Amino acid sequence: MSQMDSSKISSTESHSGTAAARAPVALGCILLGASVVAGLLGACGGETDATTRRQIANDLRSANNSAPAGELDPATGQAGAGAGAAPPPAAPPPPPPDPTAGPGTPQNCGLTEPPMDGTFIKFTEYNLPTVGAWGDNAVGHITGGTSMYSCAGTAPCVVDPGAVNPADLVRSLTAGILNVKATVPPTGYTGMVLWTAPCIAPAKFDGLRLVLGGDLAGARLVVKLQAYPNYPIDVTNMKGGCKFLTEATKFSDCVPPEVTISMLTAESAPQSFLWSEFTGGTPLQTPALDPAKGLVGLELQFQCQAATDCAIDVNFESASFILPTQ
Repeated sequence: MSQMDSSKISSTESHSGTAAARAPVALGCILLGASVVAGLLGACGGETDATTRRQIANDLRSANNSAPAGELDPATGQAGAGAGAAPPPAAPPPPPPDPTAGPGTPQNCGLTEPPMDGTFIKFTEYNLPTVGAWGDNAVGHITGGTSMYSCAGTAPCVVDPGAVNPADLVRSLTAGILNVKATVPPTGYTGMVLWTAPCIAPAKFDGLRLVLGGDLAGARLVVKLQAYPNYPIDVTNMKGGCKFLTEATKFSDCVPPEVTISMLTAESAPQSFLWSEFTGGTPLQTPALDPAKGLVGLELQFQCQAATDCAIDVNFESASFILPTQ
């Protein structure tokens, strides 16, 4: 598979990874966050209802202990349980999925409406340096978390999970602005998924607006909306409506619709996209993206198009839905 086919290598795969150190996943995408633990993976969709998932993500967002709940303690190698509590024993990793398994039953989306002002993600509500949870349900905002992945070259991407991948996306947060940096080799890619705790239905809005700026350095930014009909059925995490042939082919059978950003200004500026501009999803929706059917995440993937390394340095201020009057 060439780099140009990377829309079929979805970072949603990282939701099925373990809660310990980075590990390879199908088609070469790798997990990065060693602090993504069982509780957070539950918020990714594995709890019994959307309210619980939202609460988990919101609780993680406000964590500020030196060894917060769910973060690996370097002294013990175990996940901490927060201030004043003993760490639980390390859980064994789940068995790998059967590559020949079928999809199971489509999951209930739930269709939660976004806040009236169109807020999707405010990075003033983003939690670093811990787990990358975001949103504040105390003020009615959407909550969720972050999954990250990278590939240093053309697929199949084989990376030593014990080594530092130069394409890894490094995040920092200053005054409510999320900065991401990476050095991505030619044909390599890196990215992150900002997954939602509830399945949201922004049908009252006209599209998506990102406020961002910086230097793509020869890369392109592919913005993918993880629509419920295009997300592979995930019974464990209770999400997804796309039927796939086998576990091994689910991220080529189910592909999110996308738009591409090729240029950015140095200073952050809004970039707006109508729903009709998101194309290429599999299975194809009519229209290509119908927000009334639900969204479960926003994926931001940087693909290096240059002949030399792409030194990406990009700032994200917010993501919101376009109000009909705008």
